[in-house]
Amino acid sequence: LMRALAPEVVTAHPDAMLELARDLEGLPLALQVAARLLHAEMALGWGVEDLLAELREGARLLEAHAPSDRAEMARQTTPTVRALLQRSIDRLSADLQERFAVLGVFAPKPATFSLEAIQAVWGDRNPKPAIKALVDRGLLEPVGGGIFQMHALLVMQARALFDG
Repeated sequence: LMRALAPEVVTAHPDAMLELARDLEGLPLALQVAARLLHAEMALGWGVEDLLAELREGARLLEAHAPSDRAEMARQTTPTVRALLQRSIDRLSADLQERFAVLGVFAPKPATFSLEAIQAVWGDRNPKPAIKALVDRGLLEPVGGGIFQMHALLVMQARALFDG
């Protein structure tokens, strides 16, 4: 999965990518988000080693204390996965973070919604550029026919961001 989404990163850093895949316990959602984030960061000239260090530091902080607004998230995933998801969200512009947070209003299991529903909750006549940016980061997934979904863990992240 990571080779398909970030081939240049896997080729340049095979050992680091294997280590990251192990840290993420091979979870498909986490691998997808990581690969897309790494691909974007490599395109900007930033290194895999920096991201790995940041994920490990974030995981250590999350292991030390899970904030009360993240208690549900803490029960459902590992600190490294939580750190990865938060890192990917932190890399979004303020506008995209706000749009992502608003998507937390949809019920998880996973949250499934139409282009029209996104347009309504965002109050945006043309939500496609923002949707594309979220899809590119692995935070939103097209399922076909103008329908999108967001994994339950991402819905929890969005709700925590919305409530914060």
